[in-house]
Order: sequence, then structure tokens, then C-alpha cells
Amino acid sequence: MTHELIERMVGHRTRLAQEDPGQRHESEDRLLERYVDASRAMDRVAAILEGLVPRGWLVLGLLWLGYRLLFSTGSLALALASVLLARRAVARLSLSTAQLSGAWIAWKQFGKRWRMEWGSGLLRDLSASLSAWRTSWRGPQSKPK
Repeated sequence: MTHELIERMVGHRTRLAQEDPGQRHESEDRLLERYVDASRAMDRVAAILEGLVPRGWLVLGLLWLGYRLLFSTGSLALALASVLLARRAVARLSLSTAQLSGAWIAWKQFGKRWRMEWGSGLLRDLSASLSAWRTSWRGPQSKPK
């Protein structure tokens, strides 16, 4: 989306002169609709991961706790603490999963451009700098006689 915005900003005068004013923003509207649809889909998944999974775990844990109360003897406080502690861990895990998936999507979008524009030249420059540094670190090499 950013790439298209920059292209439109660069060609703004041409668009003003050549495009019909009534149709000028149709392509931007389609682009924004795709963006909103993708955002809605990602928000639905995030809501499931961040809300439903921890609450579902809590319900399952309380059911397990009820079963334990009926058919077993033991420390109620310890069992309740373990259910609540596990619910907190599951909540953090699901939140971090949502954040990591967002970071992965961002890297997939940015990584391709980075490799195309900077990646190969950067690695080549880094390799040359490291070899020059190794040579200077060793000092002048004298051949044994």
C-alpha cells in the first residue's frame, strides 16, 4: 500500500492532468477495501487467540477442578492456583503468538524488498569489511625463511 501511495505522489501532476476527476480515487478505494478486509481477517484471528483461548482454558480448568473436588481429596487452593497460573501462561502464549504472526507477515512483506534492494550489496560490503579487518588485526605477515 505504501508503494502505491508513493507512486501516486510522484505522478500527482500527471494524474491531475490525465485522469477523469470522477474516477481518480477508484483505485485507492479498491486498495483500501483490500486492506480493510485483510485487517478484519487478522483481527478475527487475534480476537480468537487473545480472548477465546485463555477463557476456554479457564473453563476447562474449572471443569477439571470440579471433577477433582467430586472424586478426589487434595488441596483445593493448590489446584485452583495451578488452574489460574496455567490460564495466565496460556493467555501470554496466545498474545505472543498473535504478535509473532504480525511480525512474520511484516517481515514477509519487507524482506523481499530488502533482499532485492539492499541485501546482496550489504552482505558483499560486510564480507569485504570483515576480511579487511582480519587482515589489519593480524598485522603484516612475514614469510618464514
